[in-house]
Amino acid sequence: MDIKRCARCRLAAYCGAACQKAAWKAGHKSSCVFLSPDQLTTKLEEAAERSDWHGVLSYETRIEDVLPSDDDELCENLLSLFGFAHGMMMTERSTLGQRKESMAHAARSAVHEERRIEILGRMQRFRDQGEAMDILGSTLFTVGKEADAERWMLRARQVGADHGFFTVECRACAALGNLYMQDGREAEGLDLLRNAVAAATLDDTPDRMLETTSLQSLADALLRSMPSSLLLSSLELSDTNV
Repeated sequence: MDIKRCARCRLAAYCGAACQKAAWKAGHKSSCVFLSPDQLTTKLEEAAERSDWHGVLSYETRIEDVLPSDDDELCENLLSLFGFAHGMMMTERSTLGQRKESMAHAARSAVHEERRIEILGRMQRFRDQGEAMDILGSTLFTVGKEADAERWMLRARQVGADHGFFTVECRACAALGNLYMQDGREAEGLDLLRNAVAAATLDDTPDRMLETTSLQSLADALLRSMPSSLLLSSLELSDTNV
């Protein structure tokens, strides 16, 4: 079915002209207001402050109006907000056992994150870009797109390695290691987990230490879960290069 939207507010959706006329008489006439991009941004920020993620996403149909092409910082902030809102809704729906709805939110979050990655690259915010790539990879893995997830995780690892962002590299290696282990690629997975631990030990950013320590614990737990023969084989390998 081809869904139509109100030409004035661009928020209300209708199945056709008859539906639109009925809704107008039923009350849309009093609530139909065109909001400028600045007004929309204000309403989005107010909804986010209330943790009203459904409210944030109610304005998603006007995303192109909200995202000005000449302000990368504002665009990035708003894309991050929409992506985060979808992530929160994904978790909520998953908790309620609504898998289809949860996956739909994950897919929308991935769309916003990919656009955000491009903007972060233009702004040369490479640490944030690497972290966004890792988030995107994890989100795509959630919706079953393992090949795309692997591609973005590998890109995140490369950004971390190229710029010396050890936390980014650590997270990407841990995520890739987990992906490979679940895919039956144990040797590759173990190698990546060792790299994750090595990257974690090199990171000395104070506000990142808790995160890297958690990832190292994750890597250790995954190593312990491996068959003893494979684990002993891995321990025979020497110096791991990051």
